[in-house]
Amino acid sequence: MARRSRFTRRSKTRAEYKWKRMPWIVKQAMIRSLREQAEYINDLQRQAVQEDTGDLKSSIGWRPTRGVKGSHGLAITIFAKRRHARYVEFGTNPHPDGNIYGSQAYPFFFPPYRMNRKKIRNRITRAQRRAIKRFLASA
Repeated sequence: MARRSRFTRRSKTRAEYKWKRMPWIVKQAMIRSLREQAEYINDLQRQAVQEDTGDLKSSIGWRPTRGVKGSHGLAITIFAKRRHARYVEFGTNPHPDGNIYGSQAYPFFFPPYRMNRKKIRNRITRAQRRAIKRFLASA
């Protein structure tokens, strides 16, 4: 006889099942930690960007990502609003005619994230564990 799955028809994935059963306090702690880490990355990006007029530096930000299936509010988007951010980050090639020179790349956006990816993941996990322990101790 086959064993019945404990997942309902509506919650198909294990992550969705866990999210539905997770206490509200733990969810809020995870969301708060994610937002703190987004601010941390933004601060590092603002420090890394070359400041000419300051418009690129002031355009760096983050927002919660809505509508991502299965994210449950735990997805964020980090962005730079200025259009020329990609040219600063990756540089440009010179024009084939030779009339317009290319620009050198000054990476400011991805390196802070890549260097701190593990640290950020650990901080979020630690906040989640701390919230779970706090919840279990109060229950």
